[in-house]
Amino acid sequence: MDYSLLIQRDPSSRNRDRYCLSHFHVRIDWPIAEAAENLALNLRYISKDLYEKGDKYAEDIQKKFFEYNGLPMMAGGRRTAAIVAAQYLKRIPCITTIYVGSSESRSLIRISERGVSKYILLKLTNAEMESVAQIHHLPLNTFYRNYVVNRKGGFGISIFQATYSYTNPARPPEDGKLRELKPDLYWLSVANQHILPRPGIWKYPPLPMNVIYS
Repeated sequence: MDYSLLIQRDPSSRNRDRYCLSHFHVRIDWPIAEAAENLALNLRYISKDLYEKGDKYAEDIQKKFFEYNGLPMMAGGRRTAAIVAAQYLKRIPCITTIYVGSSESRSLIRISERGVSKYILLKLTNAEMESVAQIHHLPLNTFYRNYVVNRKGGFGISIFQATYSYTNPARPPEDGKLRELKPDLYWLSVANQHILPRPGIWKYPPLPMNVIYS
């Protein structure tokens, strides 16, 4: 249950979908401290190793490593394994995406070169669905068919996506100089919020919907 699947592009395939499941029961076994150290080196918070400025500084960097990936400190093992894998794969010259599901947070998390996104199932009332459809100039039945994965009683269930962006402390400095970590500064902010079309629906785009800051 806590191991992953590796899906890679198959260069020999001529099909439209050229991806294949190449490995299963996969785990990237890399210490959290080394993953945090690699991130801190890239962001220029350290020059050589994680503990060069003391244990407290090293602990703060590890906490920020979790925040950088949109997780609380020392999250469940599956999510921790995912962010360690994501940091490790950044060392390889290719585009990679990590997906990890969490029953504790009731979300699906995506970590890629574009940053962090989270997906949840969002419960909407009939009035909320009518409002979203009206704002985006969609007939209500069109919204039901293409954006609602399940309906029961006076509610509908849709897929909601929150996309996060990195703040300046979580980006490499423009001058490339070594800098000091300031733990109180936030590393992530909400960039976009959308209701997604149902899986397999390509005709209709994601619909912006402000939920987190409503």
